[in-house]
Amino acid sequence: MTVSQVPRRLRKQLLKLTISGSVLISAAAAFGCYWVVRSLSLEILKENAFLEVQQGVNEIDQWLVASKAEVETLANAPTIRRMDLSEVDAYVQRRMAQQPNFFKYAMGFTDGRYYNSARRELAESNISDRIYFQQALQGHTFVSDPIISRTTGIPQVNIASPIWPINSPTDLDDLEISPNVSPAGVFIGSVAIDRVTTVVNQLQYGYGSYPFALNSTGQAIVHPNPRLMSTKEKPALSFLETSDTNLAALARSMGYQEQGIDLISIDGKLQYVAYLPLQEANWSIALVIPRENIESQLRPLNLIAFEVLVLILAMLAVLWRVKVFEKKQLQKTKAAAELANKAKSEFLTNMSHELRTPLNGILGYAQILQREKSINPKQKKGLNIIHQSGQYLLLLINDVLDLAKIEARKLELHPSPVLLTPLLLNIVEIIRIQAEQKGLELVYEPGPHLPKAVAVDEKRLQQILMNLLGNAVKFTEQGCVTLTVDVLQAEAPQVSGDDSSQDSCRLSFTVRDTGIGISPETLPHIFSPFEQDKNTQHQREGTGLGLAISQQIAHLMNSEIRVHSDVDKGSMFFFVLDLPVLQLSGLQVSQPSLRAGMAQGEYR
Repeated sequence: MTVSQVPRRLRKQLLKLTISGSVLISAAAAFGCYWVVRSLSLEILKENAFLEVQQGVNEIDQWLVASKAEVETLANAPTIRRMDLSEVDAYVQRRMAQQPNFFKYAMGFTDGRYYNSARRELAESNISDRIYFQQALQGHTFVSDPIISRTTGIPQVNIASPIWPINSPTDLDDLEISPNVSPAGVFIGSVAIDRVTTVVNQLQYGYGSYPFALNSTGQAIVHPNPRLMSTKEKPALSFLETSDTNLAALARSMGYQEQGIDLISIDGKLQYVAYLPLQEANWSIALVIPRENIESQLRPLNLIAFEVLVLILAMLAVLWRVKVFEKKQLQKTKAAAELANKAKSEFLTNMSHELRTPLNGILGYAQILQREKSINPKQKKGLNIIHQSGQYLLLLINDVLDLAKIEARKLELHPSPVLLTPLLLNIVEIIRIQAEQKGLELVYEPGPHLPKAVAVDEKRLQQILMNLLGNAVKFTEQGCVTLTVDVLQAEAPQVSGDDSSQDSCRLSFTVRDTGIGISPETLPHIFSPFEQDKNTQHQREGTGLGLAISQQIAHLMNSEIRVHSDVDKGSMFFFVLDLPVLQLSGLQVSQPSLRAGMAQGEYR
């Protein structure tokens, strides 16, 4: 093996490591994007399920507010406050005809005796043991847990409010109560539990979901299984006492008036449970949702992630196969080795294109989620990270594609007529934004004799200048960055009668900065792929492909980028191009436009 063969062998090994590293970085970035998008999508789907329970709770709360207001209004009516049974009976019978929500009214005395509108006389039973009666005598309007009426035998909810005494016949209209006055009795309105049952049973979130409601002691007041439903007279087992530890923990959370949506094992399988307390009563409502009802909506995203995984595994597998193939072919002819290398480069080109399809799907999915009005600031920040990571991954793929084209000698230049000054000004204005964000001054120094139009590959010239200027801004913390473009040499126009004859000029492009400079040990390798100055804090920013690609493009333009740098003083990059000068008359010159996604973040 000759001395000239050693660098070539090392370059091949380095290229393999570069490609493998790019694939691994792409895989890690793709997995990270997928996981964040999946988590955010799942949170949005869970929030939609939670809103279903919220609507049911709001409806019951509104109904209880109206019912409590009705009972309090009647309890403060002068007729009720006089507590004359003959007047009370006629009064409540009229009110029942006007208020169909209540099927029975009652008026209790402090000793527990009570009158109800169903029997229209004092009942033989006593209600002093009822908690709603006790709470009302303490001055509170109270909503009871469902009970079975001792009079009608109907499951009902009682709403009790205190009746304040009237001190004299002349102050019937004075409803201001002294804090030292105790209630003279209790007024009670009874409503059937059917209203609560109907609202709760309407809660659904796909096939297999079911709702239930618990009272203050963890007993079910609404449940699809009638044997689990409980009243004071016919109590069922409290969920707090069940042998199912997950269900008992859920009941405790509901008893503490907590809310949320959790994935727990219930009924022998993992299911989502959304639960929320009422504001007007000490009850909580829950909705059990099969896991697949929510997570099945993530299948399109999972399919995209699977496609990306298959493509990456295929790329790694083929890279491994190529490595084995090249090892077996090492002792064969040079032509066979070049053929294998060509096949490898063609594969990388095709696979880089194929990776863009699922990546665009991830970016599109992230953009759709960004338009969701229900996302919170934390979710919006996560979506921005996804979008930025996806753009960075797309940038890596583009650079690997360019590197593969260069290696396969398939990167071609496409010169076209270009207005030089607008092209340079566009580049300067874009870099100026980055410079101003760091408080740097960007100086553009055009020569006095720059041609108006030249023939050049606009896209590739932009790529070189954007990389050099982007590096200068990145590695400069204070001072300025300067771009100088001037004419070094102009050849006299050829003598010809043809109006299409062209002049030729030699243009120099120089980028100077006042940044940190490049260390002497790194300088000889600065244009090698994935080479970065390990002595700087910016080492992990970028992939180190930008300068390597820019140098290869300069070689295609019959030029070379050179560098001079002093540590802590700054760097200067420059190159020279020989370009045809075009006459504006009769030419269709395109306005320069910077391509989206140009590699302006790939640094040394």
